[in-house]
Amino acid sequence: MRDRRHLLAVWRSAGRRARPGNTTAEGGRLVTDGGTPSTIESLDQPLERISDGFLAVDDGWRVTYLNGTAAELLSASREGLLGATLTEELPGFAGSGFHEACRDALVSGTETAFKQRYESLGQWFEGTAYPSADGLSVIFRNVTERKRMRREREQRETTLERLNEIASDLTLSREEKIDQLLSAGTDRLGTSHGFLTRIEGGTQEIVRAVGDHPALQPGASAPLSTAYCRHTLREGEPLAVSDALEEGWEDDPAYERFGLGCYLGVPIHVGGEQYGTVCFADGEPRRSRFDHRDETFIELLADWIRHLLEQQAYERELEQQRAFTESLMNSLPDPLYAFDETGEVLRWNDRLEEVTGYGPGEIEGREALSFIVPEDRDSVNETLGTVWEGEHRSVEARIRTSDGAEIPYELSGGPLRDEAGEIVAVAGVGRDITERKAHRERLSNLLETTRSLMQARDREHVVELATNAARELLGFDSSTFRLYDNETGTLVPAATTDRDPAELPV
Repeated sequence: MRDRRHLLAVWRSAGRRARPGNTTAEGGRLVTDGGTPSTIESLDQPLERISDGFLAVDDGWRVTYLNGTAAELLSASREGLLGATLTEELPGFAGSGFHEACRDALVSGTETAFKQRYESLGQWFEGTAYPSADGLSVIFRNVTERKRMRREREQRETTLERLNEIASDLTLSREEKIDQLLSAGTDRLGTSHGFLTRIEGGTQEIVRAVGDHPALQPGASAPLSTAYCRHTLREGEPLAVSDALEEGWEDDPAYERFGLGCYLGVPIHVGGEQYGTVCFADGEPRRSRFDHRDETFIELLADWIRHLLEQQAYERELEQQRAFTESLMNSLPDPLYAFDETGEVLRWNDRLEEVTGYGPGEIEGREALSFIVPEDRDSVNETLGTVWEGEHRSVEARIRTSDGAEIPYELSGGPLRDEAGEIVAVAGVGRDITERKAHRERLSNLLETTRSLMQARDREHVVELATNAARELLGFDSSTFRLYDNETGTLVPAATTDRDPAELPV
């Protein structure tokens, strides 16, 4: 840029109006009627070598110089412009943004930078106008492509932001997110229809859709052989049809069935398996052909939808696992439970509710020790201490139910660890030991009775101990005891017991 400004400075300091008389064009400059070129001649070669357009006019807008690049940028004949009045000779120049910027520089007398659209050419020019005592010099370049690329980049960024906002919106259901993503696609691609298909066993089914095409609504299905998507799957990459008739699709079953003038589709895979396609279409041909930017966009959008579908599949799998786990837990005949380091109950099975008499709302968040009879809590706490250290332990304790009953249980527990191996909870199972304790007590009493029998004083004492044992320990309602008579070698009845009917179990 420094070199360009130097050239312009030379032009302004050495330049002067051509002397009155006839002037002719020679190359890109004016020469006097005497054939002597103006001082711009010394700058011809440098100005022709620069890649920007260079234009010089006098204070009446008469073109005194322009290089080849300037003529090309203005889509004009170099010879036709040289010596002509720019505002009259160049179509659309007068009143254009380009003209206004140059006029501002002349009026203000100061160097003026500009970026303006030349409407009649449909182009954007960026440059600087340098005023002088006898006119104006302008150096400029075409920035239309740069503007287009910047606009596309901004549109792409805006679209990406929109897609991200849709996908991360917690207020939307998965179906609503897919619908809005499809709507974003129709806006971006300029089509009337956007749809997600599921393809299985030679059938295409519309899963989600936007647009009013009757055959492209959720739940609608068609043989794959009559759909554009069969070609999309076969190609394994985006398929673009910008003008179905022009591109020879009029005899294809897909055109005959759906009547789509344009189509852009891409395969979609979920969990590594073929799922279907994401497509955009319209009944009319597309004004401009689908290009690589459109294909890149639809691939990106399909990735968002794939992510949502994989998330759905993952959640469905989790739900199945949860249902299986719940079924497994509830199939156990004993209470099952888990609680965290604060003692708060996290999970339990139906059997715990049945045993304790408490409902889900009463158990959730409750402290596990609150189910234990107060007198037994110390021993339970002591056992839990070793469990939190990583051991598996059991302890006997009484559970108090909602109606105040106390049931003896053997509680067995072990640690639950997270992915890092840290103990985060305790899981346990309880076994009702009412019968076990009763059996243990009966055995103890029988042993005690046996000792007493061995120490009995006489026959009458033996009979008394035996009848009491039959009645109290064995629970017999009626029994007869016989003692062996050594003299007769027979069993002689010694006592008979009958339980009072009022004492019999119901």
